Amino acid sequence: MDRAAFLAWAERQEENHEFVHGNVVRLAPRTRGHALIAFDLFRALDGRVDHDIWTVLPKFGIDVGPSTIRFPDIVVDPADGPTTDRTATAPVFLAEVMSPSSERIDLGDKAAEDLTLPSLGTYLVVAHDEVKVWV
Repeated sequence: MDRAAFLAWAERQEENHEFVHGNVVRLAPRTRGHALIAFDLFRALDGRVDHDIWTVLPKFGIDVGPSTIRFPDIVVDPADGPTTDRTATAPVFLAEVMSPSSERIDLGDKAAEDLTLPSLGTYLVVAHDEVKVWV
């Protein structure tokens, strides 16, 4: 399966998945706390960006390599991207709400992949079970 096939397939699934090094990976269901933090972060960012320049997207795809597509909790991308896009064009901000089970991935693999994006200015990880953030 390539990236385009994965995105077409993922769009039809009820559960959330990522495409990691050519493999489909099912994501764990989000907790209420995770969803509330992600929503609050979305509202805070969306209320502060210039919508002529930026758009704030929840759980939107980013293409981080030849065979990897991730779905951060929050993506800030240029507002002029086509509405048919399935991945961000030039994300400047990514946020992940981290649970204890995702700590290794969010602070390890995902951070390493995301930080290779030339447009990225900020990668934010928010703990969902304590008051703690990593930038």
